[in-house]
Amino acid sequence: MATIEEQPERTLESRLRFTREMMQGSIYRKYEKAMRKFWDPGEFDYEADARDFQSLTPEQQRGIVMITVRFLGGEQEVTDETLPMIYAAHVLGKFDWTMFLSSFMMEEARHSQFFAMWHERVVGAVDVDELREYWIDREKTVDPSGRYSTGEPVYEGLPYFGHQLIDACHAGDLKAVEEGFVRFSTLYNIWVEGVLTMPSYEIVIDTCDIWGKLGTLRHGFKQIVADEGRHITFGTAACRELIEKRPELEQVVHDAINLYRGNAVGMLEYQRFVPELDLQKYQLQKVRHYKNRCRELNITPDQTLIDDILDTGQTLATVVQHLRTLGPRRIRTCVFLDNPARRVHPVQADFIGFRVPDVFVVGYGMDHADRHRNLPFVGVLE
Repeated sequence: MATIEEQPERTLESRLRFTREMMQGSIYRKYEKAMRKFWDPGEFDYEADARDFQSLTPEQQRGIVMITVRFLGGEQEVTDETLPMIYAAHVLGKFDWTMFLSSFMMEEARHSQFFAMWHERVVGAVDVDELREYWIDREKTVDPSGRYSTGEPVYEGLPYFGHQLIDACHAGDLKAVEEGFVRFSTLYNIWVEGVLTMPSYEIVIDTCDIWGKLGTLRHGFKQIVADEGRHITFGTAACRELIEKRPELEQVVHDAINLYRGNAVGMLEYQRFVPELDLQKYQLQKVRHYKNRCRELNITPDQTLIDDILDTGQTLATVVQHLRTLGPRRIRTCVFLDNPARRVHPVQADFIGFRVPDVFVVGYGMDHADRHRNLPFVGVLE
């Protein structure tokens, strides 16, 4: 295995040559852009949002607090957990990556600052106990090592992959560091930032537009979207470089995504507070973002088809047949409910939430004549 000791000694001359090459590269230009795009949450006007917040209905207040609290927690988590990427960039001798990642961590800290200031000055509640009711406790499964849990991308996946990356850096195994970097960057830059979270940002921006209120919150989210866009392009560029060097690392990308197919924000739950939102729009955005990330990485995407209910199988069979014409690496199907009693076509889903008897169900996105779609439960229509 290649180790750190086998790398050539960095003389002053080699560092200067590397600096000239580095300043001509795309990663360094991303760093320069990040420095030009600096914004300060401390300069925002929170008083107008405070007045707007008080004019919202209790349900609207609960909805916007719920989603922003989750962003607050998520930004704090990634500010804490992305340090292994800088360590890995140092071990790999990628000083331009180190420079960009320093701005990356500063921006994640700035996002944490924005959400904390918004809650303190607009909502007036930053105490953990006061905000706990808005948080979803997730049942965690423990990794065989007994140290880390798996199943959720931000709070469990990042620490888990981060410790693997740190262990590889300590061991000095350069191939393991490259693999660990691709795994970590895929999970955060490409999957969480590049697929899951972007539609969630749009949900909040659209909510502010629908209500015609909370202009500072909207402005903050627009700034965050611009920052995250640079993070995504860095992740795809860095991972693409390592995959071109070692094509077998493409499988690492797919494995990381398949292990942590979580949802950054509960869209269906949030729609209860803003029924005007079109959830299908945001789900389609996820599909588009995933395809874009795969194109940027120059890899073949997996296709996962998700539907609410499988009954006759007509829809699933037709869509799967169409997807095969697009040449995906693999097609997998997932349904919330399965009603096998009504099956006409010989199709089965790879993943099934629940099997139901031969009844007509509504709620959780399923409707009858455009009614009952927004029910926060599944009910039987009699």
